[in-house]
Amino acid sequence: MQSCPSAHTMDENGNAEEERNMVETIKVQAGEGAFALEAVAVAMPRGITVTAYTPAYAHLGATAQAIPRPEHDRTATVSILAVPCHRDEVPAHDIAAALATKFRVPVAASCGFHVEAASTDDIEHVLATTRDLIAALEDRIAQILPVPED
Repeated sequence: MQSCPSAHTMDENGNAEEERNMVETIKVQAGEGAFALEAVAVAMPRGITVTAYTPAYAHLGATAQAIPRPEHDRTATVSILAVPCHRDEVPAHDIAAALATKFRVPVAASCGFHVEAASTDDIEHVLATTRDLIAALEDRIAQILPVPED
């Protein structure tokens, strides 16, 4: 249930235009081998959800919710819930913040990435692959949702 006024697209006369109310699901991939990551996203006109995981060991390690700030030159405010003994809060944060900032809608991102006995270099590799995954998500979602102009 929405209790706040919704944003509508306005035409040149200030009249609300009919909003495209489609919901689309997409899947993207990044990385290879032990560092392969996948994400399934649901893009809606007023929000995005993402579930990102390591295909060989899919699980839930953390969830982040990002809300875009009203100023277009700022990022998003992010809240995180993490499962104890998991390190998925950083990729969940990065995915949610990037998409909320770019598309100016609330985003929830849940992550479950796994590399057995991960070293510091392995963690850096996962974070670099996460950036590639974010770029793939941005590219695909931009085909569905408008990218607001600054």
